[in-house]
Amino acid sequence: MKKRTEILIEAESFKQYGGWILESQFVDEMGSAYLLAHGIGEPVEDAVTVVDIPATGEYRLWARTKDWVPDAHPGTFQILADGKPVDKIFGASGKGWSWELAEHVILPAGKVKISLHDLTGFEGRCDAIYITNTTIVPIDQPDPAGRRWRERLLQIPEEPEKMDEYDVIVVGGGIPGCCAAYTAAASGCRVALLHEMAYLGGNASAEVGLTPEGRTGGLVDRLSERLEDGDIAAARILNETENCDVFLLEHVYNTHLNNGKIVSVDSVNVKTNRKHRFCGKTFIDCSGRAILGVLSGAATLEGQESNSDFNESLAPQKADDMHHGDTVLFRTEMQKEPVEFPDVPWAVKVAKDYSDLSGQIGRVTCLCGRGPYENLPGPYVGPVKLRPLRRPDGGWDHAMNLPKSHFWEYGQWLDPYMCKEEIRDHLFCAIIGTYVNVRKKNPEKYSCLKLVHLGNVLATGAFRNYLGDYILTENDIREHTEFPDAVVENAGAFCLHYPGNKKYDFRLGNWKWVERDFKPYMVPFRCLYAADIENLLCAGKHISATHIASSTVKLIGNGGHHGVVTGIAASLCVKYGISPRELGQKHFAELKAAIEPFGEYDPK
Repeated sequence: MKKRTEILIEAESFKQYGGWILESQFVDEMGSAYLLAHGIGEPVEDAVTVVDIPATGEYRLWARTKDWVPDAHPGTFQILADGKPVDKIFGASGKGWSWELAEHVILPAGKVKISLHDLTGFEGRCDAIYITNTTIVPIDQPDPAGRRWRERLLQIPEEPEKMDEYDVIVVGGGIPGCCAAYTAAASGCRVALLHEMAYLGGNASAEVGLTPEGRTGGLVDRLSERLEDGDIAAARILNETENCDVFLLEHVYNTHLNNGKIVSVDSVNVKTNRKHRFCGKTFIDCSGRAILGVLSGAATLEGQESNSDFNESLAPQKADDMHHGDTVLFRTEMQKEPVEFPDVPWAVKVAKDYSDLSGQIGRVTCLCGRGPYENLPGPYVGPVKLRPLRRPDGGWDHAMNLPKSHFWEYGQWLDPYMCKEEIRDHLFCAIIGTYVNVRKKNPEKYSCLKLVHLGNVLATGAFRNYLGDYILTENDIREHTEFPDAVVENAGAFCLHYPGNKKYDFRLGNWKWVERDFKPYMVPFRCLYAADIENLLCAGKHISATHIASSTVKLIGNGGHHGVVTGIAASLCVKYGISPRELGQKHFAELKAAIEPFGEYDPK
């Protein structure tokens, strides 16, 4: 009897990615990270790994993939065994994430080179490969049974590996999380910063490239300094900071509570699939999506509150579930020679006849200055547009004719946790289709136009807020409410995004930019922690605020200053063994004094 063989190869574990890239932002919805053939119409170099085949014979080879445009199959690829393709084109099943089977695959004993060979350059994706000489059908769903099946084959223990214990654990490595980790460590705490992406910075990272706005200066500017390669200085600074451990590619999926306190979080390394447990005394959620609150059952705020809920003039008459959507950043450049590009009817189907490529992002590097790099004009073919005019109150006439990058936005009515990949893919189609429309409508002018950058990482909007001991409102910001626990200064306009474009669902229907009196405003400490989780602070766009108020506190620079405060607050909570609430009540003067060195100037 032949020996049973089951070999599971996670695509993210390939030894060489070639031109494929690691995609780690959709783990919640599809169960894993995966490799993406992101070539903008040009097939990418093969991803390669080596597996040990126990015996020469016939095998069944399964690959978990996704036909991301089911009626067109743009993202197809082959799997090669020692350079020879198996008899199957993957990514053309007409289905979402699922296992596709190639039968009668003859493999030799010993080491076999397995390659992912992209055929199109249009977002082919591979999650895993399963090789077996049995009739076992791999488990498809990203549920506990599916995870246990994978863990058995990968020999991953069911219980997470217990990591060192920390005073403060920060989840989310955007600018708020980087600031929080730095100030907590600089205040003497042992800190772990967990971030699910490859680069620190969130929307300001090298993967997205936005420039902090709102209240900047001080530590925010220092950590977000742009380097030549597009990365920010935060990684170098934090890695040089004593007591601060940075863990990249760690996706937090579970929390453990005891008597109303978080005692630990579980994460999975999206590249190795190894699970880890981090125990801590105080936790700071800087994820931008209130993930620790969601996992711990904390009270949160979602959607738009009604006008009558908080007497906000900018709020709708009726509450609803709408939230800000997400954006994909892109750039086109003129070449010296005409550029060939495949026919993409599947993309034009989404773009329709839209032919305005404004709202681009430039090259993200200090060689192009400090930024901002976004909101750049682009090629346009169509009737003359009315020129946007800035009003004395800071608002705009004909605002939708501005070249704003965030006008490319989608997903305002979709589940922001489980539909991110759908949102990103829809925007891919919209941008690629618009690029083709511009070239076809004016070939004499734009035949040499090339789509040189199409960001695969979403610039995410605000969609969920913690419920703290105080909810910041529009009126607090307009009227400059004097809070007894005012702890951080923020700045910036109300920036409200509305869907509803009647023809192009990937474009905003309306945008409100309300400057108020152009003055900064104060945020109370009671907005920076969860009301019902005793040791959980928060910083960034998900602090305790209404939808209207969060449209200004969401700005990256503002969130960075929340991070400065919460890092120091966490260190004081550890020092005294108390909750953030007790800190605000008993040691607020000490908190304010400790914040001062990190405000307007470099603490060093």
